[in-house]
Amino acid sequence: MKNFYLLLLLSLFSATAVVAQDVAKIVQVEIDGIWYFLDSPKAGEATVTNKSGGGGGASGEYSGEIVIPEKVVYEGKEYTVTTIGNSAFKKATITAITIPATVTLFEDQTLFNCEELRLITCYAIEPPLLSSHPFKGM
Repeated sequence: MKNFYLLLLLSLFSATAVVAQDVAKIVQVEIDGIWYFLDSPKAGEATVTNKSGGGGGASGEYSGEIVIPEKVVYEGKEYTVTTIGNSAFKKATITAITIPATVTLFEDQTLFNCEELRLITCYAIEPPLLSSHPFKGM
């Protein structure tokens, strides 16, 4: 009976180790002046964010014209930019933003209080989904 419990316990540890390997790993990095959350190599997706990681904080670090690329490379792995994250450009002094066709989602308050923003160029065939209304305060 002890062997049965020991075998069962070892099986659970093995299953836990396999599951732990599949858990997404997300890192925040700056690439060419734009901050991203990068999903694990398995997913290969990038979300534009700000230095504080979004949330309620003001980004402030972005200014001028922003061109978001379709893909970024980090540590030899390519990530597709699919999302403009929560408060990514909140209160930024950007004047123009170019959004690639790969972006399919705008999270909350992405362009909140971007008072100097005058031009948005979006290459999407279908407009990105909106979590709420990212243009409030424009």
